[in-house]
Amino acid sequence: TYAVLKHLGFGGLKKIVDRCIEMTHLLLRRTSEIGISPLIKPAMNVVALKVPEIERVVERLSEKRWMLSVTREPVSLRLVIMPHVKRENLMTFLRDLAGIIDDLRI
Repeated sequence: TYAVLKHLGFGGLKKIVDRCIEMTHLLLRRTSEIGISPLIKPAMNVVALKVPEIERVVERLSEKRWMLSVTREPVSLRLVIMPHVKRENLMTFLRDLAGIIDDLRI
């Protein structure tokens, strides 16, 4: 951490963290639009989402090459928004997730 802080400076590190938080808020807004809510309001870039039929959702997402983490108790979809996550990738993930959730509601 010290070496990264020395290399980037406080401003550089803050810029990276701010972007991760901005992307996390985008994730929360979009998942809310499709009826998925977080277990708790995240204070950082880690989100646990309450997803219906989580096993089926994870299976369908893996078919689309999304590899995700699932928490144990309570069972939820765990996402960590890291600096390498691009907005386009997040939007593609959200479209895939929304499509799967819609399919399961039929």
